[in-house]
Amino acid sequence: MSGSKFLKGTFILTITGLIIRLLGFIFKIYLSRTIGATAIGTFQLVLPVMALCHAISVSGIEVTLSKNTSYFNAVSCLSLSFFLAVGCMLVLNIFATPISLYFLNNRDCILLLRIFSLSIPLSCVHSMFYSYYIGTQNAVFPSLSQLLEQIIRFASIFIFSRFTTGAVLAVLSTLAGEGFSVLLCIGLYLMKKNKFSGISLKDTRKNYGNILKQAFPITINRLVLSGVQSLETAFIPMMLTLYGMTAADSLGSLGIITGMALPLVLFPSTLVNAVSLMLLPAVSKAQGSIWALKKYGKRALVFSLVLGIVCIIFFRTIGGHLANLMFKAKSIRKITELLSLVCPFVFINTTYKSILNALGRSYNILVNNMFCEIICLFFIVFFIPKHGENAYIIGVIISQAVNSTLCLISFNTYIRQNQEVPKAYQ
Repeated sequence: MSGSKFLKGTFILTITGLIIRLLGFIFKIYLSRTIGATAIGTFQLVLPVMALCHAISVSGIEVTLSKNTSYFNAVSCLSLSFFLAVGCMLVLNIFATPISLYFLNNRDCILLLRIFSLSIPLSCVHSMFYSYYIGTQNAVFPSLSQLLEQIIRFASIFIFSRFTTGAVLAVLSTLAGEGFSVLLCIGLYLMKKNKFSGISLKDTRKNYGNILKQAFPITINRLVLSGVQSLETAFIPMMLTLYGMTAADSLGSLGIITGMALPLVLFPSTLVNAVSLMLLPAVSKAQGSIWALKKYGKRALVFSLVLGIVCIIFFRTIGGHLANLMFKAKSIRKITELLSLVCPFVFINTTYKSILNALGRSYNILVNNMFCEIICLFFIVFFIPKHGENAYIIGVIISQAVNSTLCLISFNTYIRQNQEVPKAYQ
């Protein structure tokens, strides 16, 4: 990938990402004031379950598509992902009741999971188109589709609020956004249909084995991570009740931390996500040059640290008051100020995980993630009952700090093991 193309793609993704995040915050502010922190917390409960389904049906395949983009791969990836997505949708519908009652410990989640499950196949189609265009170094369609999806989500909240309220309102708006994105993808395909003529189903099937081989370690990584995160999300309200909170207050606390304060603190990650997306195909093509890999690694580290430090200064001076002004939620200012310490570590994790994925080091990411999620789970189970919500925030900061350190060690280990480079790449 040329430097100009990399910068152009990053710039497009960053600008649209900032607009999307801004719309997202307006959406969250309106939603929090409409349904309240408790309903936001209930909505947050089901998100890790949806992330689990996304990990099974989409995550590994979309990374494979971005790394190895061709139309044959695109068709194969889409058909394979869609098959898995429909399976996840059916399983989630069948087992929505036991998952809600015995895992999430919340009866209200039954309806949420059944409605949300409809978005899994839709998300699959959208994600495959998105990954295909990222892999071809074209950031226009991914940026436009995400922007329009956010606008539809925001607009639908006003329509659905006339018929329902609570966490269902948030789920329906998400479903509307995904549905519109799929319509956009279908329209794009119809416009460029001639470009894809002559592709047979037999050719498509030939790629399944190769795709599964490449996607499997990434999928397992995301699956295990999503599973542990689901446990964490389910345990947080339970541990907060042991601390002395009511069930409603514990859900409200979960909603404030994960649905309000954390998205605000990670608002600048829009820029980091754009860089990491463009790093994936760039690093994949630069594997033969250790010099190029060192360059990408050094720039990613400096960029993440500088942006992270700027974020800490901002949120500990102005950002906390801004959070209180926007959401008007109890204790959100102090939570935002404390959470800001996680920024440099999250930014390093995001960029370096993209680099490690491109280098085929998904196993390292899995081990790093698992170790750090266990740290976070340890804080949830053993410290929240004694010290409340602050124990969870401190656990998140420590686990992300450890994770970023492990990512850097994994990258440097790869560099040391591959110091002998062909002269053609010097």
